[in-house]
Amino acid sequence: MESILRTEKGICYACGCNRGYELHHIFFNALRPIADREGLTCYLCAECHRGTNGVHGKNGNALNRELKRIAQQRWEFLHSHEEWMAMIGRNYID
Repeated sequence: MESILRTEKGICYACGCNRGYELHHIFFNALRPIADREGLTCYLCAECHRGTNGVHGKNGNALNRELKRIAQQRWEFLHSHEEWMAMIGRNYID
């Protein structure tokens, strides 16, 4: 499914650079199939994806949580909060 974040292939969703791209599953491990099915993905450059400050890097928690918050907001625009909680099991909107 196409990303609900309106991300553009070749452009990093986080920093906007065009130095290539990698598909990031905003929810991974056991939730990865849900991320694929529901469009909870975005394109990130290698640094924003796997770098020190990237979502999978040691200092990337803030970016990771921000992407989860944005994904939840966009998803709940079309669906209910109850459906989100049943699907993901955690609220990222404070």
